[in-house]
Amino acid sequence: MTQFASISVDRGSLAAAQAMFGDRPRLLRRELRIAVGKTLQWAESRMAKQVVEKVKVAQRDVKGVITRKQEAGQVGGHVRMSHQSRIELRDFGARQVGRLRRTGSSERRADHRRIRSTERSAARRGPARARQVNESAGTAYQIDRQGGRKLLPQGFVVDRYSGSVFVRNPGDGRLPIHRVYGVSPWGAYIRNEYLPVLAEGARERLAAEVRERLRSFPHRQAAAAARKAGA
Repeated sequence: MTQFASISVDRGSLAAAQAMFGDRPRLLRRELRIAVGKTLQWAESRMAKQVVEKVKVAQRDVKGVITRKQEAGQVGGHVRMSHQSRIELRDFGARQVGRLRRTGSSERRADHRRIRSTERSAARRGPARARQVNESAGTAYQIDRQGGRKLLPQGFVVDRYSGSVFVRNPGDGRLPIHRVYGVSPWGAYIRNEYLPVLAEGARERLAAEVRERLRSFPHRQAAAAARKAGA
């Protein structure tokens, strides 16, 4: 499944363009395709802005999972957001908090000694302190713009992989490790029912782009003729 918005010229805009370029079909197609291209750029940007209104992530990361395409041989196009694309947890402000327990064989024995020492200390300090000692390490992140930061227990940030976040399966050794992803922009999009709003905005935007191309065409033609005469 994908979130998909189709963009095509409405009848009123097409009739106005045909009235100006009726005897020059190639020029008519060129002007309309330019208007469609500008509208597709606007729709891509608007789609990303709609997502970041709810999800705490940069627009450039959302645009990375959006594609826009003009239809070959036709005056129209679409913007598409795939449900299979997810953004890495690192892009949601992930940062390391606390120290994680190591899992190598010799390191595990050292952990057992440390745990026993920690348990004795925690027993003296009370159960609340014991929970804090055992559960405070991991990776902090924030996905919902209106919510607070959350903790991924035992998550760790690897700088050599551009700050990506990884976890190990409970009970496993040092390997394998698994890269962690956040929500998909597609999920945020369908949850907030943004597509009808985008489609209506794109129709209005395309009509405005066509009107602007028609309004400015005589001025652009005159400027081109003046440049040609000056040359």
